[in-house]
Amino acid sequence: MANQKYDDIPRILAEYNDIMRVLVERLDTPQTRKTLDALLDEIRGVVNAITPLAVFSAKFDQTMQLNEKIVQIGWMPHPVFPLDTLDLHLQDSELDALLARYVEENFEAIECFFIESATKYGITDTVPMVMTEALNCHCHNNYRAVVRLLFPEIESAARTVFRYPIQKGIASIPDVREIIGKLSFPMVFDHPGTFSIYDKLNEHMYRQVKSSLELTAAQADPVPNRHAAIHGLVDYSSMQNSMNTIIMADFIFRLLGEISKMPRKNGN
Repeated sequence: MANQKYDDIPRILAEYNDIMRVLVERLDTPQTRKTLDALLDEIRGVVNAITPLAVFSAKFDQTMQLNEKIVQIGWMPHPVFPLDTLDLHLQDSELDALLARYVEENFEAIECFFIESATKYGITDTVPMVMTEALNCHCHNNYRAVVRLLFPEIESAARTVFRYPIQKGIASIPDVREIIGKLSFPMVFDHPGTFSIYDKLNEHMYRQVKSSLELTAAQADPVPNRHAAIHGLVDYSSMQNSMNTIIMADFIFRLLGEISKMPRKNGN
């Protein structure tokens, strides 16, 4: 329904084109022909301009639906996955198996992507080292270690970027989430899946788990919760837990890299 307004435009303009052609045939004078030919050229130009917009709108809508479906089955949508080739109409179990198989069969390329990204962000020398170690753990099916390795490194990187004193607790990295609003849209949302990743960061990843209901929610979500992981409340030991942590860590490292480039006030 969202794309109906775009899909109808080429059809409506084509109908106007037909009407104009009939008018030209019935009012066939040199001046009328010249005027209506000019109008037809304008209409053709509008049709040519609108048609790609309709195609883009339909494609974007399909991408967002696919991202939502990927999130619903417990994965974080990311460009390392072949999102352009995935079928929106796959059953959840089929899509889940396809993504898991893709990670297994293409992990060397995935590993290179995340190591290069961690290096490019330029936060600290240890960020790409720890990301490399985490990816090595994943490669050897040590998924639990990935979760327990990356959360502390995220906090270490945040301490470096924000120059936190030793005594300052940053378990929920509040400054990262607060300053996101000061970054430009492309800095934060560099691909459609980032909307889902941002929501997961803001609504789940750093929430404290203090009640049985919160614990149940943390256990049910394949994206690890920092409080539940670090305090031993949930054992995040699956391949999906590990891959989601890598994707979320990459997102946070990228934001920290952008924040580190921002001018500091009062020498801070």
